[in-house]
This record gives sequence, C-alpha cells and structure tokens, in this order.
Amino acid sequence: MTRKFDNHGQYVSRRALFLPLALGFCVLLALGAGCHDTRIPLRTFIEMNQQAAATTQPAETVRSWAPGPYQVGAGDVLAVTISGLAQLGVSETASVRIGQQGAILLPTVGQIPVAGQTLEQIAAKISSAYSPQYITECTVRVDVESYHPTSVLVLGEVASPGLVELRRDQRSVLQAVLRTGGPTELASDQVVLIPAADPENRQCFDIASIDGLVQAAQPDRLDDLDILWVGRRNSDFVYVQGLVGSPGVVPMMRGTGLSVLQALASVGGTNDIACPTEATLYRKSDDGRTARVKIDIKRMIDGKDPDLALLPGDLLLVPHTSATRTREFIASNLVIRGGIDATFSPFTHYYFLRDRRSRGNGVLDTFGRALIGGVGESLIPAAAAP
Repeated sequence: MTRKFDNHGQYVSRRALFLPLALGFCVLLALGAGCHDTRIPLRTFIEMNQQAAATTQPAETVRSWAPGPYQVGAGDVLAVTISGLAQLGVSETASVRIGQQGAILLPTVGQIPVAGQTLEQIAAKISSAYSPQYITECTVRVDVESYHPTSVLVLGEVASPGLVELRRDQRSVLQAVLRTGGPTELASDQVVLIPAADPENRQCFDIASIDGLVQAAQPDRLDDLDILWVGRRNSDFVYVQGLVGSPGVVPMMRGTGLSVLQALASVGGTNDIACPTEATLYRKSDDGRTARVKIDIKRMIDGKDPDLALLPGDLLLVPHTSATRTREFIASNLVIRGGIDATFSPFTHYYFLRDRRSRGNGVLDTFGRALIGGVGESLIPAAAAP
C-alpha cells in the first residue's frame, strides 16, 4: 500500500513523485531507440584514407632530377659547323631543325637521327657520316640555336597564372609552378596535373610533403598544353560544437597538426554535467561529399583508439545522446540550487515531509522552509505553536 503524508488536505506519494521522472526516462529512451547509426567507424575511416592515398599517389621509382647534358628533341634548332666541307662545294655552317621523326637533314649525307642525344654524341655521329667517306678529315661543332618550348597552362592560386614555356629538360610540375611566381598564401598544398592527351588520368602532387615535392620535381612530367591546377586551401579553422565548454572555432596554423583531443582541450573539454563519451567528425571530400565519422572519446582518451588528425575545415560535433540527456535531466531535476531562491524538486519535497513527520517541528522546519522557498512555502505549512 502506498504510504501518504497528509498536509492540510494535500498529500505526496512515492508513486506521484516517481511518475514524472519515470515518464521522462521513457521519453529519453524512446528518442534514443530505433535510431540507426549511419556514421563511419573510426578505424574504417582511417583505412579508407590510407587506400585513397595509395590510389592517388602510387609508389614509383624516384629518378634523379640533377641537370645533365641536354638531350635534343623534335623542334629544337641546331647550329652545325663542319670544317672541310668547302672542298665539296657546300657551306661549312648550317642551321637545321630537328623534325618530328627526330632527324636532321644535312647536305650530301642526308638524314641523321639525333633525338634524345647530347650535342657531343651528335657531333661524333655527323663526323663519322662525312669522314672518311666524303672528306678525309673534318671537325664538327654542334650548338643549340633555339629550344623548342613545352607550353603548359598553370591556373589557380599562383602569383601569375597563365601560359608557361619550359625547356625540354625543365618539364617538371615544380618548375612550372615556380615559373608563375609560386603559390599564393591562399593556395592549397595540392597541385593537380591534367594531361592534355588524357584528361581523365589526373595526378595529384602534395608539395607540402617531402615525398610529394620529390615527385613534383621529376623531369619529363609535362607535355604541350597540359594544365596544372593549384586550388585554394580550406578554412584555417576547425569547428567544434555541441557539449563542450566553449563551442566555436579553433585556429589551425598552416604546417601544424591538430588532433581530436587537442581540439576538445582547446574549447575547454566536454560538458561536465552531460559527460558525453562520443563525437561525430564531419569532413568534406574533394568530390563534395561529406563523411560522418563516429569518434569514441573515451576510447581515444584511454589510448584504445588513435587520436585522429584533423584537417582545416573539419567540424567536430559532440552531440546529445539518450545518456547525456538523461544525465542532464537528473542534474536539473534532482539538484537543489543554493541561495535565496531554490529550485523545487519532488525528491527534496518528499524526503523533507518524511523527516518532518518523523522528527516533528523545530529547527528542521525553519531550515526547510528557507531552503525550498517559494513553492515550498505553499506546500509546507508553518509549524504549529508550542
């Protein structure tokens, strides 16, 4: 049988006290039940990024890009001097262009293939073509009169975007970007190469990393009318919202790292009352889609999950869950706030009436009336005069 306490025509029962609280719990559980979590687990997200990085920048043999003897190619113009040709009745000097087939045309001997050879190798080949078949002895000198340029279009966040002309031995992504004055302050670390011959076969170079810089410096990367795109980097901030001390933006200096736990510490940590244990990371990819990643804060603090590195523009949300809402409900309804005004709690009222019945009137009544105040004055009558 439910025990009742008479109070001038009013009564309070255990059932009446617990009914609102139980109803609140049921509502919270109903809100949390049946919600399918579509977020990506953290470890799955890390594996996806590793696979994407391996696909975007496949491993390749690193070649030296140190300058060596220039190797001529189609379109270059050579100045050739051959001593001894006067006896054949032809000029000893000639200006010849290397054709698309990689050969030059000289009097008497005809075509000589020279593409991909150094000037010394070409001079030796010309000398052997004339001597001793046509002249007894000859001396040959070969110079590059003009280089055939490779024209590349560099666009985006560079100092002077436009058409860049490169020598055959300077056709690297890094050389092309530097010819435009280099990236601006707003430029991202990614340089995208779009080949004119195969636009779908794009390549991405991360010039902020050592490995990416080495790859961008490799020669013979570019051909005529290739496009290099230097995009604009994301915001220099990470956004932290939800159940944290001071929600807002966390500055992220370029070239530095910021992890999930560091970002949470920067905003004063998580809410002490709700005590959340999980968060959601929102990260926008290059294709415009947004990944939602489940972060277990407790496991990360305990070292069971890796402390994920954040990127500029990331949003870290510490949302409400059924557990956090339950903790807030209990804290807001079962805790008496001290001071002149007090928040009425059914639990406080219940136990106060019980103590009053068992102990009688006196100091406890006076203290209780001051503690509960307002609502309490209307529920607890003044003590009867002795």
